[in-house]
Amino acid sequence: MSLSETDAPNPPRRPASLLTRLARAGASAAGAKLFATLATLLNYGLLSRRFEDEQVAAFVVLNAVAVLGALAAGLGLPQLVLRRVRACELRGDHAGARVVVGRAIWRALIGGAVASAAVWFWTTVQPDSLGEGVGAYRVYAVLWLLAMLLCQFFGEAARAYERFAVASAVNSLNGGVLPNLVLALLLTVGAPLVTSLESVLVGQIVGLAIAATLGIVFCRPKTANQASTAEQQAVEPPKGDLPGDPMLSQSLPMLVSQVLVVGLTHFEILLVRWFATDADVAAYGAIRRLMQVVGSPLLLANASLPTFVVELHSAGNRAKLEQLLRSGATAAALPAAVLVAAILVAPGAWLSRFDPGYASAAPALVMMSLAALVFVFAGSFGIVLRMTGHQQWGMANGLVSGGLYLAIAPLAASQYGLLGVAASTALLVACRNVTGTLLVRRFVGVWCVPWLSPAPIRSQLGELAKRFQKRSLKGAHSS
Repeated sequence: MSLSETDAPNPPRRPASLLTRLARAGASAAGAKLFATLATLLNYGLLSRRFEDEQVAAFVVLNAVAVLGALAAGLGLPQLVLRRVRACELRGDHAGARVVVGRAIWRALIGGAVASAAVWFWTTVQPDSLGEGVGAYRVYAVLWLLAMLLCQFFGEAARAYERFAVASAVNSLNGGVLPNLVLALLLTVGAPLVTSLESVLVGQIVGLAIAATLGIVFCRPKTANQASTAEQQAVEPPKGDLPGDPMLSQSLPMLVSQVLVVGLTHFEILLVRWFATDADVAAYGAIRRLMQVVGSPLLLANASLPTFVVELHSAGNRAKLEQLLRSGATAAALPAAVLVAAILVAPGAWLSRFDPGYASAAPALVMMSLAALVFVFAGSFGIVLRMTGHQQWGMANGLVSGGLYLAIAPLAASQYGLLGVAASTALLVACRNVTGTLLVRRFVGVWCVPWLSPAPIRSQLGELAKRFQKRSLKGAHSS
């Protein structure tokens, strides 16, 4: 007897297409990144108006110390976890993914203990080396460092499992949603409670702790792999990327390149601290937050790219990989160019939105805006190098450009203060990003820069329209 239609077993669920998964990732990351960026600007504006320059400068310096400490403590493992866990998930090896996460977190916690001890020792022996009174906040600096380390680690792990909403909410190195939300609520709804810098620091750390807890809870393998059977069979992990392989030999180049990219961004704060006034440090904090807005379109694309770079590179699909990279870079370059144009028209007015005294830093904002535009137009070269097993070339690029920066930035800062730091940073960004795009072309065989001709853009839009039309027709027939 044949089964009736109602008794027939459900057919296996067809895996979502790459385009569908990319759209889901982009949608969740877009909302989270937009909210986090706006909250960051709001929080810094409220801090600038409520506190004196000395306290705002202390907040900026403590943030720089926490980020540098969290980067060093991570040992480059968060990015390696992303790549290895994604490779395991594509093969359906959920047990291997758990092994990768477990082995990496213990190493990161040891690194966190060492980094915390270093920060504590530094601020105890040289309490005024980061500015007068900053050493008194050493406890907050250490807690900030450890919480940021956990957020960074579990944020990248969640991204590997394609939990992009969790990753966007948790990862705080680039401004997670939850830490900024808690601080924004404290500075607005709980304004009567904010009577000192200590209360602001407590709010920041509480937000990071909530985000880290969320990351730990949701950092779990999926029950079913979303990659297609053909993709699973085609996956060939790079040498040294299996769950049992040594980690540090793969992660340390990532650490070096991260420190020389993200780390130098925060080292600039210390240079301004040492060679300029408290007002300059506070103004530079405002400049950095405006640069987050300019770079946010590319950072938005980068939030969902790593997992798909691993997937397409492992399958040897170079054409689709380049299409993905250049589409993301083009989508990011257009709004970034509009934002930079708006800043260049009236840079002083933008800084005055934080504090009228910051308008004198307008020349530095102009230089940093142009550098940020170069950063966006260079595309996602760093992610491509790290996710395809070419992290040693990313490290070499960072060492050369970073060495040039360290050779000239202190001298420029001592002579020209804030403007010298901005000029050195612009030179660093130009050298690193141009070289990085050429390295991706040489070793991965793809371009990651935007399309400069309208023809490819029209072609991609036409292809998307056809796919959505076909999907609509299928839905109409099935109904």
